[in-house]
Amino acid sequence: MRALGVLVAVLSIAAFGARAEEAASACAHHKWSVEREAALLAHPREEAGAGAEWRAEEDGAFLLKLEALGEVVFAAPPERAPSEPASSFGGVVRLTGLDSGLYEISLSEAAWIDVVQDGAFAKSEDHSSGPGCAIRKAVRFRLEAGEAVLQLSGAASPSIGVVVMRVE
Repeated sequence: MRALGVLVAVLSIAAFGARAEEAASACAHHKWSVEREAALLAHPREEAGAGAEWRAEEDGAFLLKLEALGEVVFAAPPERAPSEPASSFGGVVRLTGLDSGLYEISLSEAAWIDVVQDGAFAKSEDHSSGPGCAIRKAVRFRLEAGEAVLQLSGAASPSIGVVVMRVE
């Protein structure tokens, strides 16, 4: 009986290791390592909804409750219209306390990311995606000090994991 317990424990550890290796290899499709982002997303700080705010000193992940796309009040209409607007979701987050620099916005699933700062769209500097990874999409933007608005659109479900962090 004891041998059976040991065998079950060994098989469980082996299965966990295989799942961790699969997850790591799925994330290997990204252009850069997203291990830190995936770890943050595994333990999101809070769930936020309409009017959410993220402060620059709070690197971390949060779950964002999204609204039906037609109900979202964007700072500017999304740069890219979703392919299925009637069945997609979106949301807005104020980014505050920014220092000038490169920021990465990572999502748990596919959605369009816009960042609006001083009334204009911030241009992305790079992006990466990888199906099967906890981080589905990561986009980097160079932002100026102050505030900006993160806009998500075209999401397939009513909530999404978000990681915002400074990368330089």
